[in-house]
Amino acid sequence: MFFANNALGQKIHIDDAETGLPYFCPACRDAMIQKRGNINAHHFAHKTGKGCDPWYSEKLSPWHIKMQNHFDRVVQETVVWNEMHTEYHVADIVLQSGDKKYVIEFQHSPISQKEFISRTKFYLGCGYTIIWVFDFCECKSQKTIFVSEYNNGIMHLAWPGKDRVKFLDNINFTSVNDGLYIFFYINAGMGKIRLHDPEGYYPWKTWEYIDPFSLHSCFALLYLDIFDNTKDFFAEYFSEDVCCKG
Repeated sequence: MFFANNALGQKIHIDDAETGLPYFCPACRDAMIQKRGNINAHHFAHKTGKGCDPWYSEKLSPWHIKMQNHFDRVVQETVVWNEMHTEYHVADIVLQSGDKKYVIEFQHSPISQKEFISRTKFYLGCGYTIIWVFDFCECKSQKTIFVSEYNNGIMHLAWPGKDRVKFLDNINFTSVNDGLYIFFYINAGMGKIRLHDPEGYYPWKTWEYIDPFSLHSCFALLYLDIFDNTKDFFAEYFSEDVCCKG
């Protein structure tokens, strides 16, 4: 974690923490220590060596840190409690616009369907709209995401083969369309569908790579109301600059 509370209950970033002063977890209030090594980014860690929130890692990827730092520090690493005050979790970003509250979760490492659903239900149940952002720009083991059509900011995409969000294919999003948004952070490649129809065999389709869709990374907002599976889906294109500034 990059934030802890001082003895006065004030939220302090690790860069502003003073050596020798006590700091406490903003969630469980246990003692925290400062980690200032030469390999990982400086951060706070529970003195016991075990974090109190299984959903939140005390060591974040460079991409995760980059995404969080697009937002003011005051909205980063915010503790969200349920209505009964019996469960809490540390959200990456918590924002409020008028009477609407938002949680943004950045996901670089793999996540199971069970955890995705559990985390989504928790924040929805707490009255938040949740925005998931999955990073796939640095996933060398993943196949390229292809764009078959691009028209007025709408992309028709396909992701051949299995991947870390394959579990999305089995989720019914109709009940949460107004409270859930899913973005893919991607480098997409332009492609086209090639039909194979050899004599004596059943026809099949493959994706043929053409050329880079974009020289820069972009965000793709999935159209969940018509989403069926990651092999063939539609999304709205956002440049990295526009999305992060917006």
